[in-house]
Amino acid sequence: MMTWLGNLLQQPAVHHWVFVLLHFTWQGVWAAALVSVLLRFTNPSNASRRYAITLLGLLITICLPIATWLLIDREAISVDTSQASPS
Repeated sequence: MMTWLGNLLQQPAVHHWVFVLLHFTWQGVWAAALVSVLLRFTNPSNASRRYAITLLGLLITICLPIATWLLIDREAISVDTSQASPS
């Protein structure tokens, strides 16, 4: 019954997604904290600056999972090539 789930969880792409989502949780918290601190020190009447800060926060949260995916993928490739070398 659950063999399809076990097979799915053993796929390298699923491992990458799990790592990316796990890393994105703490990265998103840090990005939100940074935006919150920046907004706290921003003049409330300056809407364009608040908009720019929140837009920057959104762009950071878009870029973080992509960068994490590429970094994990690069590390996996380097581990695979080091294990493939003859002993």
